[in-house]
Parts: sequence; structure tokens; C-alpha cells
Amino acid sequence: MISRFFSRKTNEILSPKIVVGRYSDNNKSLYQVKLWDEAERFFKEGKFIDSIQYFFLYLKDEKIDNVTFEEQNNEFKFEIIQGPKILRGFGNPKYLHATVALVEMKDLSVPVMRRLLEENFKMFYCRFAMHESKIIMKFDTETETANPNKLYYALKEMAVVANRQSYMLSKNFPSLRRIDSEHVAELPEHEKEIKIKFMRKWIADGFAIIDTLDANKNVNGICIILLNIVFTIDFFLAPHGNLAIDLYRIQELNEKKEYPSQIQRNRLMKEGIEKIYNTDVSEIAANLTGEIATFSLRQPKTITEVEENIRNANSSMAWYKSNGYYNLSNIISIYGFAVSQYKYSLPRPVTQFFEIFMEVNYSDYFYEFYGRYNYFDPEKQQFHIHKIENAIHIVVNVWRAKYRQLSFPVEKLEYNNLLAFNLSFTRIVSTLNLDL
Repeated sequence: MISRFFSRKTNEILSPKIVVGRYSDNNKSLYQVKLWDEAERFFKEGKFIDSIQYFFLYLKDEKIDNVTFEEQNNEFKFEIIQGPKILRGFGNPKYLHATVALVEMKDLSVPVMRRLLEENFKMFYCRFAMHESKIIMKFDTETETANPNKLYYALKEMAVVANRQSYMLSKNFPSLRRIDSEHVAELPEHEKEIKIKFMRKWIADGFAIIDTLDANKNVNGICIILLNIVFTIDFFLAPHGNLAIDLYRIQELNEKKEYPSQIQRNRLMKEGIEKIYNTDVSEIAANLTGEIATFSLRQPKTITEVEENIRNANSSMAWYKSNGYYNLSNIISIYGFAVSQYKYSLPRPVTQFFEIFMEVNYSDYFYEFYGRYNYFDPEKQQFHIHKIENAIHIVVNVWRAKYRQLSFPVEKLEYNNLLAFNLSFTRIVSTLNLDL
């Protein structure tokens, strides 16, 4: 049964109609949690191969083909997909060994080697190394010490660092060539075109609102508009490579202490977004792929952080609402939820609520794919209440087996207008009970 579960169907293209959001491994079902418990039990009993096998069964996403594991005669081998990288490993009752190839370096470079040495000191489990002309990462452990927690954090470190560094090294050192990414699926051209069109629309719309504001008096409002542009692009395009790096660096500007003035930070963020807007379409398209992942690039957080972000945003929005800044108020009501989705690896039901929330607010984007408005018709300013509430009920019913106190009181949703809906929706999200 387990071997069938792990088999890879290479003749199938596993990609949804619309790719939204980044992969989060904070999505394990109750069944997968039980697999983890079994892996821990086998390890404590000294059944190390069984423990490792159940660990990989736990690791495999139930809906995507991200992990393979084969065991025969007490030896095993595995593959883990993390975006453009594939981690490959093998083991036996004595040891486990894993590697991943990052880039090709035909000629040795002192600056590159110095960078790798510096990065080595930042890691807890893995290390950079050279194999022939390839820069790789390695992880080794004795099988009898490979408990599920150690395997999880070691392989996650390898996957996340390899994913990031394969882009960073090739971006910062043009002589290096990215390799071993043939498995990455291309998105259909029409999907790329829609994503890029709306990316530019969101930037233009945001800048149009900024142009109506006083840059000295509305610094916080402008900051939220700029950050929300970043979060919106990241969620709907789920870009990789240079575009993902650029988006991260733009939002990072807002947290840098060397820029004490919010006006200065806003100016720099706006310049960074303008640069993305003016980037050639072919360059943007190259960063849009249907990548599969196994580990989240973000750290998991509880609902508490989401509650705080929503509460702070809705509180700051009150002034803008009372002073007639309707469009900006609506952006702030989205921002409180979006900042959490961007920065954290949220529990899966929270992410699914966010997906519903975003489809209501960006219904024109989804119309381009479906040819209809699922949840909200912006032309008629009409909510499709039954569809919204049915989608919410599905999420609750699917995840209540794991989160026994989960509920979403749809009777508290307000449908007077988009802002009223957003405030009521996020208010409910901020009170979710995700106790196991």
C-alpha cells in the first residue's frame, strides 16, 4: 500500500486551473498527523526503517506529487521536490544521506566560495560542498539518530535554503548556471498573460490612489497601499526567481532601520514597484511557473498573530473610513489579513478562508479565467451569498475533524457593500478557535 502511495505518475500534469498563494506545509490532515505519531512510535521501538518510511508518508502532500519513497531489502531511496530543486537521498539501517544540486560553477570563484562559507555557518544540519563542477548541499545522519523531528528540520533546511540560494547565487554571480530544474512545469501562456495584465493593473490602481493623497500627511496609508500591492502580486502570481526576490526586498525596505523616515521608505518601495511594472513581459513570465513544493518558505504561526494584524489594520482604518477615503479603507481592510498570509505559514483552513476572501475582493481577476463572477459581481455590486457561505461551510466541515472547535458564523457576515463585508469577514477570522 505504501509503495503505491509513493509512486509518481509522470504522465500527469498536476497543476490547478489557477495557481494562487504559496505552498504551506501547515496543512496536514488528521490522517497525516497519525502517520507522524506512528513514525515516532516506530523510532522509539528501534524500528528505524519503518519510522523513516512513515515519516515520508507523512511528508507527502495528499494532493500533489511532491515526494517519492522506495524501500527494498532494508534499503531505501527518496526524492523531495521543493520548487526548482529536487532533494535526492538514500539510506540503510546504518545511515541516511541526502543531497541537492544548486548551480554549476565551471571555474572556481573566490567570492562564491566565500559566500558559501558564510552561509555554512548559518545552517544547523546541512552544508555546502562541491561535486565535480556543481555546488551542492549535503546532509548525513546515522539512521538510529534520524528521529522524525530531526529529519523534518534537516530536510526543510536543505529544501528552503537550496530553493532560495539557487536563485540568489545565479542572480548575484552571472557566471553560475542554474541546473536540475527540468521538472518544473510551465504555466499556459494565456494564464501568464492574465497574471501579468492584472499585476500591472493592481500597481496602476494603487498608484492612482496614492496620487490623490498627501505624501506627508498620509504616510501610513500610502505605506499600506504599497505593501498591499506586494502581497497581492505575491498571492495571485506566486512568482519565483527574481520577481519573488524583488517583492521580498521591497517589503523588507519598510522594516529597515537605516531608513528612519516612513516618507523615505515609501519612496523607495514605490520605486521598487515601478521597476517591476516596467520590467519586460518576458522577464516577468519567466518567473511564473507551476512549481511543486514540500516545505513552506514561511514560518508557521498561530491564529493569534492573524488576530493582532487584523485588529491593528481595522483600527487604523477607522479614521480613513470616517473621513471619506473609501478605496483606501477597503485596501486597509484587506491588508490586515493579507500581511499574515504573506509573512506566515498559516493553518490550512485559515488560508482557505483567505482564498474565499480574496476571490470576493478580486472577482475581476477570477472572471478572466472562469468567465463568470463566483462570489461578487463588481458591475452590479452584488454578492452571491449562497456561494460564499457554501464555500465557507465546506472549509469548516473538512477541517473540523482536526480543529474540533472550528466554526465560522456566517450569519454575522454583512453584505451592504464590499467594505462592510471585509470588516465582518476579518472580524470573524480574528476570533477563530483552532484548538486541536
